[in-house]
Amino acid sequence: MMQDWLPETIAFYRTAAVHSDYYRVLAERVSAYLPPNAHVCDAGCGLGELSLALLPFCGRVTAIDRAAAPIEDLRRRAAGLSRMEILQGDIFENRPPKPYDAMVFCLFGNMEETLQIAAEQCAGRVILIKRASTVHRFGAGGSKLEHFTPEAAEERLHRLRIPCQAERFALELGQPFRSLEEADQFFRLYNRGRDIPPEEVRGRLQVSALPGFPYYLPNRKELGLIVFSAPDIRRAKARGGGEA
Repeated sequence: MMQDWLPETIAFYRTAAVHSDYYRVLAERVSAYLPPNAHVCDAGCGLGELSLALLPFCGRVTAIDRAAAPIEDLRRRAAGLSRMEILQGDIFENRPPKPYDAMVFCLFGNMEETLQIAAEQCAGRVILIKRASTVHRFGAGGSKLEHFTPEAAEERLHRLRIPCQAERFALELGQPFRSLEEADQFFRLYNRGRDIPPEEVRGRLQVSALPGFPYYLPNRKELGLIVFSAPDIRRAKARGGGEA
């Protein structure tokens, strides 16, 4: 993931989202686990694409992220949406007046952070979306992600004796490009300024049928969706963590 929210980074993410049904389909899957008219928190929402896609399925959505740039972008795009609350700040310090009916953690940090936040801020269901891959998709060499997989999350819940539901699926969220130069820029951003050999970039691209975007970088995301109950987290804590 590109960590620095530069204007170019935001532009690439927005272009990918606009030309894909990824967030719509993901929101539909999440909605199956939401109670009617729920107040849902999208924790670590980034640009808020999932927050916006969830809105038709919820009574209210709170989108929160610590990074200022994506939150400001979301505020511009969500202007006038009365059922959406947008917060810029540290989710660990967030204190909702009333616990959320459900919380969504999409590609959020590690399980200990998630469990702590959900135990303090959620009254009902906790929905995790985890990337099944153990390496960054567009990295050169790539950093390892073993501790963030669905399997790792399920193992942690099992050790805590917290019941959960889980499903696996794949969705496409590729990156369209207007030119080869734009593709080169994308890879430099993703790899924090490192120059990637042009032949490596070209080898990953496909011909695109999208008007104005002749090149396409495929990105089929293998995902896991895991659902459990915030009250079960608190019960696990009360019995001392439930460690094996």
